[in-house]
Amino acid sequence: MRSQSPSPKAAPEARRSIRETLSAVGLTSVGVLLVVALWAMANYLSWRHYERLDWTSDRLYSLSERSESLVADLDRDVELVAVLDPQSPAYPLVDELLDRLVAVNPQRLTRRNLDPALDPLEARRLIEVYGIERGDVVVVAAGEDRRVVDAIDMVTYDYAGAEAGQGG
Repeated sequence: MRSQSPSPKAAPEARRSIRETLSAVGLTSVGVLLVVALWAMANYLSWRHYERLDWTSDRLYSLSERSESLVADLDRDVELVAVLDPQSPAYPLVDELLDRLVAVNPQRLTRRNLDPALDPLEARRLIEVYGIERGDVVVVAAGEDRRVVDAIDMVTYDYAGAEAGQGG
């Protein structure tokens, strides 16, 4: 028995089909690489030029003009040390506020967080240096001037839901 050889027309069509498949795979690969490259560039630019926007009509998550002006006009370095338990209800709010303050004048304003449970030696040192008598505070230090502010005094809670019987 003789094997059938492919017809002369089938060979160019098979080559064309393989060429079209390779071309489609190549174009898809290039497209995926371009999308990944664009995503990486957008991610880098958003990290490099980070700005948080407040879309609320009452500017609930924005600093007041007076606060921005005060921080922008600092004439000496100021350090903010948040001595907070991360489980404290004030922690995320104070953390957000300090981030916004530092963003206004990062050359003059620095901040750091201190969890007394994780770093008891540093907490003990701060108690001695700044005279901290309680937890959940923010130490504001500028040279020899130091103030200790209760974290609860830096945030506002909305109790309207509690009054209406809504759980939180």
